[in-house]
Amino acid sequence: MPINAKAKVSMARMRERENRFSISHYLHNASIPPSLAHELQFPSFTEEEIRQSLDSEVKKHKYWSSSTLNGLKILKIDGSVTMRYRIESFLETRSKQPTCEPGTDEFEALELHCNNIWEVPCSPTRMFTEETKVLNMPGSSRIAKCASCHGQGVNLCFHCRNSGSIRCNACNGTGMKSGVPHPAVVTHPLVATFPYYDGSRSYSNVSTASASKSRKRFGLGTPAHLSTLTGIPPPGLTIVDLCGVCQGRGLRPCNLCKGFGSKPCTVCNGTGKVRFVTKVRVKYSVLKDEYCHEVHLPDEELQKVTGDLVLVECQPVVLPIKKFPIPAISEQSERLIKAHLQKQTPSTKILKQRQTLEAVPIAEVLYEVGNRTNKFWVLGRERVAYVPQYPKKCSIL
Repeated sequence: MPINAKAKVSMARMRERENRFSISHYLHNASIPPSLAHELQFPSFTEEEIRQSLDSEVKKHKYWSSSTLNGLKILKIDGSVTMRYRIESFLETRSKQPTCEPGTDEFEALELHCNNIWEVPCSPTRMFTEETKVLNMPGSSRIAKCASCHGQGVNLCFHCRNSGSIRCNACNGTGMKSGVPHPAVVTHPLVATFPYYDGSRSYSNVSTASASKSRKRFGLGTPAHLSTLTGIPPPGLTIVDLCGVCQGRGLRPCNLCKGFGSKPCTVCNGTGKVRFVTKVRVKYSVLKDEYCHEVHLPDEELQKVTGDLVLVECQPVVLPIKKFPIPAISEQSERLIKAHLQKQTPSTKILKQRQTLEAVPIAEVLYEVGNRTNKFWVLGRERVAYVPQYPKKCSIL
């Protein structure tokens, strides 16, 4: 196609886009006449629908009385349509952080190497959906020996000082159920010692020893100590007199290392190796802004309802709406789009933008209960009632 022909086509498309909103019968106060309302397929508000909406709203509140609706008289229904403009920007934010993780035997592809965080391949699972992904930056991985365990994969248990056992709290380290050393054990010439404080430990304990055959540790001056030396149980003692927790040894397995005297290194997970790698954190977020023309209703109420979509446009960067019959819509569209584009930084960029223009029907209802009159509103296609002056004592007024 010749260049002049392409230019004519592009100019025609731009002219068509600018003139798509040239609707002469739009009013500045965002009210739509019946002809355009019929074109947008907006059915008029009926009194039956309004009463059903009000009844549904009353049932949501505990202290609202539904009997008041029987005496409610609807005096006037003013139907209108407000234009709601909404702009959404799908943002991607990337950051990097050097980390250290347990080493594995996984190999990294050597041909992949990224110097910039934006060179790391990553795409969102679904557009306009918030999520966070953490990836390894290709070419930043390095394996080294774990400095915490010196490549051994285990660390000594400081609670038991690598012994695997601690003093039994049930018998206070004596091995006796009563918690008092038995004289037959203490005065035996082969023992001749009481359980005493060991200054080399950071807690009150007994000195320990172990038999070469069983390798079970026991406290010095305990029934197990005497039995190991003499080969026979202490005289005058039965199994009933021994501590039921340690069985006369005065020691029990360490709670932290489970009796092994060492624990797997938490830095390398017992592998003895660590991997230094740069992590790339990719966060997808949605930035939303909206503008409702000349509506004095709470934003949270309008967010509950929907209307008829007049415009839906999704592009990498959308253009502001121009030549709209309501000048405020064009002004707010340009302002919000410009504000969203200013959110782009070296670490944040806009993947896609979506703007919508929605016509939301609203009915302003003037009602009378007794001698008092007031107003409430019915919003959107869902016919959601909004009653600002709700009752305090089981009545609608």
